[in-house]
Amino acid sequence: VSEEVIEELRGGENQPLIVDGQPEASASMGYVGFRGIKALVESNKKTKKMTKKMKAYNVFKEGHDVETCFGWSVIVTSKELDVLKDTNFGVFVVNLAKGSMMAPHWSPTTVEIAIVLHGQGVIEVVCPGIASETGCKNSRLRVEEGDVFVVPREHPMAQMSFNNDSFVFMGLMLNEKKESPQYLAGKLSILQRLDRKVLEKSFNVGNTTLDWILSNEKEDIIYECVSCAEEAQG
Repeated sequence: VSEEVIEELRGGENQPLIVDGQPEASASMGYVGFRGIKALVESNKKTKKMTKKMKAYNVFKEGHDVETCFGWSVIVTSKELDVLKDTNFGVFVVNLAKGSMMAPHWSPTTVEIAIVLHGQGVIEVVCPGIASETGCKNSRLRVEEGDVFVVPREHPMAQMSFNNDSFVFMGLMLNEKKESPQYLAGKLSILQRLDRKVLEKSFNVGNTTLDWILSNEKEDIIYECVSCAEEAQG
């Protein structure tokens, strides 16, 4: 309640255990009572509104954007969590089961900053251009619980879990818009949107090889990838 209501409650005279049930009518007392009730009602509305606004969003209990037997991922924006409305952040969580991989992808509009919540994994990031010309270096990093890693925008990446444990990480996107990452594999691959002749020229391959590249029609973005993390570590 407001301080005004508290002061009115504190300032009242001490009352006996049994009081007269028919108090004298008084315009001033009625006004004070109205003010007190109004303040309590308004305070209750504000409290409900604040409670709703401050309600936590449990990513482990709510629905996930992607969920397979190999793991799940979810992106939380201001649509799911009101407190993000005044920020430019979105939150994502990825949970990879043992021996799994998040399909190679990149974010076209945002930097990703993540922290490992559980397990260990390998993060592989490649340069979006020719390394010798841009000065960029491809990187392959083993991370564990508590480690923070950053992936610049437009840098293709893949995350892999080891065979002995799951790999869970949570991060911030410096752009809260719920835009889909660009994937390099499966039905959602950006390669599926390009003209075949363009792909043939770009990869310098024939129809048979190109058919094989485009044959994966799976919509999943989290795959089984046994020993991928171990092999990436050499």
